[in-house]
Amino acid sequence: MLMLATGLGIHTNENDLFSDDLPFFALREDFYASFPELVDPIIVAVDGATVDQASVAARRLTERLREESEIFDSVDQPGGDEFFERHGLLYLETGELEELLENLFTVQPYLSRLTRDVGVAGFFSMLSRASRAGIDGELGNIDLSEIFDRVDGVIRSSLAGTPHPLEWAEVVTGRETERRDRRRFLLIQPVVDFGTLNPAEVAMSKLSEVVEELELTPDSGVHVRATGVLPLSYEEMANMSTQMIWAGIGSFGAVGAILVFGLGSLRLVLASLTTLAVGLAWTGGVAALVVGRLNLISVAFGVLFIGLTIDFAIHLCVRFRDELGAARPANDALIQAAADVGGSLAICALTTAIGFFAFAPTEYAGVAELGIIAGAGMFVGLFTNLTLLPALITLWVPETRVAPPSQSAPGIEGFLAFPVRHARPVLAASGLLTLGALALLPAVHFDANPLRMRDPSTHSVGLMDEMLADGDAFPWSLNVLTDGLESARQLATRIERLPHVSAVVTLEDFVPDAQDTKLEAVEDAAFVLLPTLAPRSAQDAAHRPPGPALAELRLDIAALRAAETSPSLTESVARLDGSLAELETRTQADGWTPQITTQLEEALLGSLPERLRTLRIALTAQRVTLEDLPATVVNRMVGRGGRVRVEIQPAGDLNDPEQLERYVEAVQEIAPDTFGEGLVILETGHAVVRSLEQALITAAVVIAMLLLALWRNFSDMLLVTIPLSLAALFTTSFTVIAQVPFNFANVIVIPLLLGMGVDSGIHLVHRTRRQALPDGNLLRSSTARAVLLSAVTTIASFGALGLSSHLGMASLGQLLTLGVAMILLCNLVVLPSLAWLREDQRTRSPRGEKVE
Repeated sequence: MLMLATGLGIHTNENDLFSDDLPFFALREDFYASFPELVDPIIVAVDGATVDQASVAARRLTERLREESEIFDSVDQPGGDEFFERHGLLYLETGELEELLENLFTVQPYLSRLTRDVGVAGFFSMLSRASRAGIDGELGNIDLSEIFDRVDGVIRSSLAGTPHPLEWAEVVTGRETERRDRRRFLLIQPVVDFGTLNPAEVAMSKLSEVVEELELTPDSGVHVRATGVLPLSYEEMANMSTQMIWAGIGSFGAVGAILVFGLGSLRLVLASLTTLAVGLAWTGGVAALVVGRLNLISVAFGVLFIGLTIDFAIHLCVRFRDELGAARPANDALIQAAADVGGSLAICALTTAIGFFAFAPTEYAGVAELGIIAGAGMFVGLFTNLTLLPALITLWVPETRVAPPSQSAPGIEGFLAFPVRHARPVLAASGLLTLGALALLPAVHFDANPLRMRDPSTHSVGLMDEMLADGDAFPWSLNVLTDGLESARQLATRIERLPHVSAVVTLEDFVPDAQDTKLEAVEDAAFVLLPTLAPRSAQDAAHRPPGPALAELRLDIAALRAAETSPSLTESVARLDGSLAELETRTQADGWTPQITTQLEEALLGSLPERLRTLRIALTAQRVTLEDLPATVVNRMVGRGGRVRVEIQPAGDLNDPEQLERYVEAVQEIAPDTFGEGLVILETGHAVVRSLEQALITAAVVIAMLLLALWRNFSDMLLVTIPLSLAALFTTSFTVIAQVPFNFANVIVIPLLLGMGVDSGIHLVHRTRRQALPDGNLLRSSTARAVLLSAVTTIASFGALGLSSHLGMASLGQLLTLGVAMILLCNLVVLPSLAWLREDQRTRSPRGEKVE
């Protein structure tokens, strides 16, 4: 069995978590058969301090990654290749193009001067010319205040040692840039192996290595991050592994300490943990034989096995210790303990296994496989705890090594008697709480957003959040496949009218409209601008000292300030003069050192060569037809079988589950065969909810019928199911109060709590059926102590998860801790009150008189 368990493979493909029979899987298979290059790409975002810095960095990164063909099947930069550099102006609206060209004509004399007089001195001279033009009223639509403010910020940041470069794209276009303008995307298809624990590890490691090699770091003004299915899983695995190791060490130590305290014997603890380890290994072997693999959810079978089967050991050991306290010999005490709890352990194993097996026929394959493994594990745990554990106790635990059960402290006696002495008030309070919890049930929901259960501090989650907020939702956008361009055009016309859709893209949208008008405007601009924007060597200009030009600039802006100008320009001139004065003072003291000159030149002019290069290329635009489109565009819009893709972009933030649902449902009304990650997220969430409802109803009915059949007592069955139902209700309502919704990570709390709740209730009711209770109070029995010890060990095991930075693990730990607490409360308060009330009713005559 151990050999089988060690050979158990792990499949980390998230698609393995759901049944292949779900309708969207057929759509997914059909779509990706036509567009295999769109399957789960690594989305790399290159953010630059300026637009041009981002463009240069993205181009360098793309070229370098393409050299690693053994690791990356393809590396594309959408909208960043030579085709779009040359024809980009044609994709602007006619009004936007005219506004841009008008601004270019206005700044052309100044750009022309910089191409002839490169360097800090030339830049200062250009500003001097602009200042004089401002005095003479010859600036046109140039806003000097904005330019002066930008230059002031650059100089001040350079003097502070944290230079922020001048954004030449804003100067050339005449508009302020946004974060989206300073970002470039790369789409990478890596070579992956989903049979490994972390399929993207090789690709992500190589990406990080190349980024460091090219020095594309925040220190150089560039920030490179990756997101998408694979990077999200990669960072999740990396972060969770460390956190889980520390949480496991802490939990193991806490559980060990609690068991030593609760069992009163280190040897009993050692025997219990040894039995647990053997049972876990055997269960792994069963998993290898029956299922053959683990998925991202069924890897948690070990957690469930430990949390549930340690209860078997606790109940046997606590009862054994209780029998020793009655002065029985060790062997007799062990036999009697096994006889007392063996029946309840068998029923617990059976009912818990039913709870797990109820998930097997559901659509949620991840939990279905977990249910099969964990359900089988319950029988393995029962077998080892009724065979191996007694043998180890016989060998390792002499009766002299076990301390007798301690007596309850005087202060605890009142608590133990409370549910019995005040049974009716306890039940009345439970009824009021039940009504309040029922009122909260309509607000319970399942959050299918995979980002909401991941660590928000990771780069992949942060980037995806930014993209969705900025409207770059292409990873989650919807798509429809049509038979040709005409049908694509007709469908796009219908869908683009939807309020939840921002844009609809087909292949024909990559052919610019109004090309005659645009080309004429571009050709006229090129005739004037191109000769003046030719690159010149900076070698001669580099020797011109900036000092005289700086002094001249200060005189010119002083004259501008003295002239009658707008208040905003006057303030901007004053700020710029202040930074220039500080620069002049520093250079007069230290001289224009190469370090100061180079740093300032890089900040002021570093992105200008790239801006001029792209501008020169853009002014050579030519007519574009479908036949001219590059293969990278065509392959992303026309599939292998010739079908044409219609890409549908959302209008809202898909991080909002309501907006995601409205977006998907609106598109589906027009195109039922639509597919995309947005649909997958929504439909998998629905599948999980359906699966849980189906499994829980099935498990509840079968367990109730089984208990009724075994005990042949309806009230005994109710004693188990009523507290369990209340605990489930209270735990569920807490998700509304604490705003901790159910998600893909914490749904395994439900089968675990079901198993624990049933187990605890069965043990307690079984005790009332088999033996007289101490002083007639169930809470004074060793069974109640075992239930308490079991719950405390579970809370210690998983409570630390609630502090995890991974939101899914944190919600798992929080719900599990609360759920166990609710089960403990209901079983140790409500159940004894119900039991007392039943016994009180039995001792009364039909007329309400006491039976003598």
